[in-house]
Amino acid sequence: MGQAVITNIIFYAIFWILLSLIFAIFWIVFMKGAYVKTDNYYLNICDSIAIESKCLRANVGAIIVKNGNIISSGFNTAPGFRKKCTDEQVCYREENNIKSGTQLEKCKAVGSHAECNAISNAAKNGISIKGSKMYIVGHDFVCDMCQAMIINSGIFSVVLRNRAGEIIKYFPEIDWNKHSIEKDLK
Repeated sequence: MGQAVITNIIFYAIFWILLSLIFAIFWIVFMKGAYVKTDNYYLNICDSIAIESKCLRANVGAIIVKNGNIISSGFNTAPGFRKKCTDEQVCYREENNIKSGTQLEKCKAVGSHAECNAISNAAKNGISIKGSKMYIVGHDFVCDMCQAMIINSGIFSVVLRNRAGEIIKYFPEIDWNKHSIEKDLK
């Protein structure tokens, strides 16, 4: 090969490396915030869904997003045809000082938390949620029952905006690989 060919190869290699670096810097500086904006967009939609909650204690909303599309939603309420707390204006758990996330069987919304309802709504409509992302607003943590549903349904990641407004991201396979009972035994 001639000197000119080698010079051209070196020139183009350096050109592409520099172009790649410029693109990477652009991505880090300008696009990093795009994920936060996208998360807030979906979390704000969850706020609108949480308004429909039939719980007197906490208004929780959840959506499931796959490939940038909202494929399911849910809010906390009693299952199907059962009476809702808002119908009777009584919360058994509140009246009996039952701590949030515990003794779930004493809640009219047992099995019908926002997360579970979003998963159930997708299932009722034959929509696969494997590999999707769930967004949740309205409480400070995801209970063990909902964690199990999220894990078993194949949801890849969860974004929760707690009541203080902080955004917490979970990857169920990593963050929820032990039940709270196992964590308490340590």
